[in-house]
Amino acid sequence: GSYHYKKTIDDLYSFNANRFTGDLADNGLLNQLNPNFDNIGILSNLGRRRYHGLVAGVSKRFSRGWQLSASYTYNNGWNNFANSQADDYSSAATNAYDPSVDWARDDIAHVFHVHSTWELPILRGRPGWLGGVFGGWQFNTIWNLQSGQLFTPISYGGFGEGGDFNADGQRGERPDRPTGNIAHSFSTADWLRGVMSASLFPLPDSVRAGNLPRDFFRGPGYARVDAAFVKSFPIPIGRSEKANLQLRAEAFNLFNRINLSSLSNSLDASNFGQATGAYQMRISQLSLKFIF
Repeated sequence: GSYHYKKTIDDLYSFNANRFTGDLADNGLLNQLNPNFDNIGILSNLGRRRYHGLVAGVSKRFSRGWQLSASYTYNNGWNNFANSQADDYSSAATNAYDPSVDWARDDIAHVFHVHSTWELPILRGRPGWLGGVFGGWQFNTIWNLQSGQLFTPISYGGFGEGGDFNADGQRGERPDRPTGNIAHSFSTADWLRGVMSASLFPLPDSVRAGNLPRDFFRGPGYARVDAAFVKSFPIPIGRSEKANLQLRAEAFNLFNRINLSSLSNSLDASNFGQATGAYQMRISQLSLKFIF
C-alpha cells in the first residue's frame, strides 16, 4: 500500500469581479461596480487544493488454476472551486472576494476494483475431443465498486424569486443548511423516489449567501460486475505459426444493478432530489475471436 499527499496553492481561480453583495436590494436594478461592463473576468491565483489518498492492493499470480488482483483507493480531496471554474469566468463563486466560503470536498471517496481468472478444473488436460471441447474453460470477472459523486442543491432563481440570495446579480446559489439532522448519503431506492424536498432548505433571511456548504451530499454509489466464460481452441496454420479461435460468452453488469446518474440538484425543479437517469443495464453477448 501507499499514502499520497498533495497540496496546491496559487492554483488558477477565475471569477466575475464586477459584482457586489446587495446590488439589487435597493431598487431591483443591477448597477455593478462598473456599469460600463457586464462581466469583468479575473484569472487569479486564489485556487487551493488538498488531497490525501490511500492505495492498497493484493495480487496472486496465476497458479493452481487461478489468479486475482484487487485494489482499494481512499480519496480525500478538497478545493475551493468547482472543476469547471478554473478557467471559466462566468462560474458562480459564492463570494468573488472570499474563496474560502467554497472550500469543500471534491472526490469519490472509496474505489474498489477486483479482477480474477479461474480455470475450471472440469476435464482440464484430458486428451481427446471431450477434453478439447469441454476442458480448459476460464471464468473471468471484473468487479468495480465506488462511492457516489458529490451533490449540491442549487437555486437558479433571481433575486426576489427564490434565488440570488446575496443580490449580486449572479444566479446559481446555495440555500441555508437544513434545520435538524439530515443524512448525507442515501440508498438507490431513496434516490429513485426522491430523497429530499426543496422545503427542507431554508432561504436566507437577509441579503446574504446561503450557508449550505458546497458538495454537502453524496450521490448514489456505483457497483458493476462483468463476467465472461472463455475457451480457446488451437488452430494449426503452419509449421512455425500458431493461432487460436477464442469463444467468449460475456455479461456486462452481470447482476443488472441499477446505477443511477443525472441527479437533479435544482431547487426550482419538480424532480429535485431525484435521479433522472441510469448507466448501462445488463448486456450479454457471444463472440468469436481469431488470435494469431
